[in-house]
Order: sequence, then structure tokens, then C-alpha cells
Amino acid sequence: MFGIRKALSTAGFALAVAIPPGAAHANSEKVLYNFCSQADCDDGFIPSGLIRDSDGSLYGANYSGGSGYEVGDVFRLGADDAYSVLYVFGIKRRNGNSPSSDLVRDKAGNLYGAAAYGGAGYDVCYMVGCGTIYKVAPDGTETVLHRFKFSDGAFYGTDGGTPIFDGAGNLYGTTAHGGNQSCYEGCGVVYKLTPKGKLTVLHSFNGADGGYFPAGPLIADKNGNLYGVTTAGGDSTNCEGTACGTYSNWRRMEPSPFCIPSRSPMAPFPLARLCGMPPAISLA
Repeated sequence: MFGIRKALSTAGFALAVAIPPGAAHANSEKVLYNFCSQADCDDGFIPSGLIRDSDGSLYGANYSGGSGYEVGDVFRLGADDAYSVLYVFGIKRRNGNSPSSDLVRDKAGNLYGAAAYGGAGYDVCYMVGCGTIYKVAPDGTETVLHRFKFSDGAFYGTDGGTPIFDGAGNLYGTTAHGGNQSCYEGCGVVYKLTPKGKLTVLHSFNGADGGYFPAGPLIADKNGNLYGVTTAGGDSTNCEGTACGTYSNWRRMEPSPFCIPSRSPMAPFPLARLCGMPPAISLA
């Protein structure tokens, strides 16, 4: 098993492989790489989760660090433990910076993810940009697939919401902010991005009982319905005695599950009301 041990120390963030418990290696781990081990953290730090290819190489993105610009990079750790940076963010702010999601990979080996800042929308996103969806080819070439403009979503530095693929190569994901302005910094959206770069907002949250500020990756069923959670809104008011929909308390609220039917314009309401899902099912 592979994973990130996110513990600040003199060695930075450690990338480790867990050894299965057994007589010889009970509860042990092997450190494959220590982030921020190069001068000025040119190798990056604050890594995302990992993905693995068929050759055993691991890939991820660092939110910070990187040579020259210190706004993140995309890295590869080979099966031989050789660490290399595939792409460094910050060369052009329109290309995005501070990658904030886990990566996904297509059959050709291209890597996809979300960047928390840069892109477009500098006039509405505090002069830091609303974020991007990007692709990094195996040779390290980066392509911006979409620059958010607030009206179609914005990250504002939050977790990018790892995108997911469908069988046709479309990407689906969420932005925590942007879209409907009923919420401070926008209530967030669910989007679809085609292989040709056309983005469609499938749903713009409005701060009502369907929730707002979506977080985390979506999941899809075989019919194309999308499921996810929001970190605010919903019907519950049991959040330390304060209504769960208030902005000041959204980070410690119980997630509100939602479902978007694949062929319905209806807004996402709690699972018991849509898509035929029983209320006992939890997506948290």
C-alpha cells in the first residue's frame, strides 16, 4: 500500500509505503521520498494523494514549493524510487498554480487535476484567479483545459475536488465556490468538461436545503447519476447550536449528500428525495 504521511518535520512531508503486518514487518513502513529535501523546496511539498500506473510508478501534485515559483508542481516517483518533477506551476499565472486536487490518469498516461489559483477571473477572485483544470502529458507538457471565471465556478484556494472520468472521456467535478452568489464567495457548482474543453455547469448550488460548498470527488453510478457531499446547508441545525447553513460554521458541519440525475434539470436535494436512494445510505 502506498500513501502520504502528512507530518511536518525537518524532513518535510514523507512519502511512505506501508508494509503488510506480519511476523517480520509488523506495523512498519518504508520511506520512499522526503519532500522538501532539495534546496528551497525545489522538489515541492504539501503533496496530494497518489495514483499508480501499471509499471509501478507513483504520481501526485504538490500544492507548494517547486523550482523558482514555489506554487506547486506535478511529480513522478518511479518504481526504482527515482523522484522527478514533470511540471512546475507559476511560469504563466494563466496556466494555474497551487494544484489542490488528487490526479486522475487516462489510458495514454496524461494526468489531470485542478489548480486552486490562477487562470482567469482575477477581477472577481481577489486578484489571484479562480483556478483551472489542467492536463500534464507524459513528457511534462501542460495544457489548460478550462479557466474558471466565477460564473462557472471558482476554487478560492480550496481543495479542487478531484475530477472523475466517464467512458467517453468527459471529466466531472465540483468547485467549492463561484456560481450562484447567494453565498459568500459563491455557493459552488458541479461541472462537466468534454475532451474538447467545453465546460457545462450541471448544477449551481444556491444555499438552500440542497446544500452548498461542495467538497471532495464525485462518484457516478452505471446510469450516469452523480453523487457527492456539500460541507454546508441541508436540513440539520445540530451544529453546535447554530444553524448548519451559516458561513461561519460551514467547516465543522455534517455533510449534506446530494444527487444529480443524469437526465434531469432538477436541483440536487438530499438523497432520500431524489434518484431513488434510501435515506440510510451515507456518502460521508
